[in-house]
Amino acid sequence: MGGVHYNIQNPFIKPIQKKLRKSYSSHSISEMLEAIKIFDYVFLSPIYNSISKDGYNSKFRIDELKGLNLINEKVVALGGVREENFEELKRIGFGGAALLGSLWKEK
Repeated sequence: MGGVHYNIQNPFIKPIQKKLRKSYSSHSISEMLEAIKIFDYVFLSPIYNSISKDGYNSKFRIDELKGLNLINEKVVALGGVREENFEELKRIGFGGAALLGSLWKEK
């Protein structure tokens, strides 16, 4: 806790207390690159096909993400993330990974 989360429907509009961490959900490389200039960390999704949302498929190719060299420690992978993806995401350069569907839907 201790932060405020923004996205395209709830954009960063006014300054908030500097003590609070600010995060943003992005869905494209260009949106991510703009957001990392402003926010403490940025979610990029969907990296893999969603586990919990049918038909919500990845917009990225893993080999392309590796080659871009634009992902850094401020970027958190989201969407279809499973524990077995952690090492791959680390090699790409992600600073973290968020998962939900794999905790609830997988056996």
